[in-house]
Amino acid sequence: MKTLVLMASLLAANLALAAEPTLPPAKQLSPGWGMMSPSERDEHRQKMMGFKTYDECKAYIDEHHKQMDERAKEQGRPMPMMRRNPCDRMKARGFFK
Repeated sequence: MKTLVLMASLLAANLALAAEPTLPPAKQLSPGWGMMSPSERDEHRQKMMGFKTYDECKAYIDEHHKQMDERAKEQGRPMPMMRRNPCDRMKARGFFK
C-alpha cells in the first residue's frame, strides 16, 4: 500500500513539472552572464520568463546583447558568443502562443 501511495505521489509530481516549461540555467544561454550583478541576473531571468511573444523576446535579447557587448568592451573583455538563441529554444518548448 505504501508503495502505491509513493508511486502515485511521484506520478503527480512529474505531471506537475511537465505542465510548466522551464528554462535551462541562464548562464548557459546568456552571454554576459558573468558581467551582470546578481540583481541584474534576477531581473534578466524574470524578463525572460515574462515574455508573451517571440517578437518581444527577440527584441529584448537583441538589446541585451548590445548592452553586454558594450560592457565587455569597457572592461576589455571579449564578448562570449551566444551558442543558441534563447527565444528560439523557448518557442520550441511552447513558451509562446
